[in-house]
Amino acid sequence: MNISVIAAVYNEENIKETVDSWVNFLKTSNQIQNFEIILCDDHSDVLYYRDLEKYFRDDKNVVLIRNDENEGPGFSFSRCIHKVQYEYTLINDSDGQFPIHNLESIITELNEHTDEGKPEIIFTYREKKYDNRVNVFGQKASNFLCNRIYQTHLNDFTCAFKFVKTKLLKRIQFDARYMNYSLDHTSKLLETGADYIDFPIVCNIKEPRKRGIGKEFKRAWDRFLYISYLWLRRRLILRRVLFHQYNKSA
Repeated sequence: MNISVIAAVYNEENIKETVDSWVNFLKTSNQIQNFEIILCDDHSDVLYYRDLEKYFRDDKNVVLIRNDENEGPGFSFSRCIHKVQYEYTLINDSDGQFPIHNLESIITELNEHTDEGKPEIIFTYREKKYDNRVNVFGQKASNFLCNRIYQTHLNDFTCAFKFVKTKLLKRIQFDARYMNYSLDHTSKLLETGADYIDFPIVCNIKEPRKRGIGKEFKRAWDRFLYISYLWLRRRLILRRVLFHQYNKSA
């Protein structure tokens, strides 16, 4: 199998070690023939970016691009998607939360399907989430509401780790910029009507993120507004007021 791995980067700690672990796994996996890793730097500090540029300069498997200004991870992922070239694309976070070896069981699961019956989307879910209580509650509430909107039973609507047929991914116009990008990816992929499976993965233990009350409130309000937008958008599509932002002929 030939795959592309994409990630948005913004002053991420340990990014070199994380990407090195991806490269080592992909190079040694018997399931993968060719691969590329595309990183979009979301206008990190100049010295940080120059260090990344120098570090990955001689690695032909790693492509590094940079936004002219800070645009958010959603925008950065869209730029990566525009550049991918292989059959499947793995969408992954750059913080090391999702180990690359999750791919092994995903590819094994895909290979159990016939070519005609292979799902085009593999959504994933974390059986254990490591975050502060406010975020865990927000993720559960988002999951409940989004499943109601789309009449689905996904275990983790907000999980960023997804494995998608590249041809399908390139046909979608995503529009979330910042924290809601994973919801945006999930909802727009569901709107394509493509076959999917929901697959469990492991994630690394992370120290819960600490934010002030003001920032947590703003994040919660933005998430509420975005889910409200999804609800309204879904209703308008079902009433044929809007058409899908999915180019079936691309």
